[in-house]
Amino acid sequence: MGKQFYEAARQVMGIAASPLEVAGIMLLSLPRRTGGAEFKNIYVNDLTPLSNSARKIAGQKICYGDIVIVNPIIMKAVLIELQGEVIHGSGAVLDHDAARMTALQSMGYDVFLVTHDMLNDHDQLDAIIHSVCERLELRYKPKTEAMRCAETRLRANVLCNWLGIGK
Repeated sequence: MGKQFYEAARQVMGIAASPLEVAGIMLLSLPRRTGGAEFKNIYVNDLTPLSNSARKIAGQKICYGDIVIVNPIIMKAVLIELQGEVIHGSGAVLDHDAARMTALQSMGYDVFLVTHDMLNDHDQLDAIIHSVCERLELRYKPKTEAMRCAETRLRANVLCNWLGIGK
């Protein structure tokens, strides 16, 4: 288990703030043959300066996108906001998230709210990937059966209870 965890950790780029962010980045960035979506130009907790009007909406000068996927050719980005605290989070957390998302949308960003359950469901995750490809004008290609099996294995490994790793 230790070697597998080390190899998995080497795949993550940037500094993730939660296990859910790590799972999301792995499912979206790893090669398709290993179960990922193989998005290129993907960033974790990327800083986004806000415009003046977006600052008024969010009440802050900058935002951090949990996962940011960029198409540098068309100069467009999509933000994936992982919602790990929706069920247990306070109203203040939800209000803050709504203000941030509205501010980012006011600047033209497409923002996807993604939960653990959505990452854990092949059809939902595939629909999100397809939509991101459309928004960024990237070619979408459905996964083969072997890729789907690899995705199922990857999902089982990255969406497990991280507190039990190494026990």
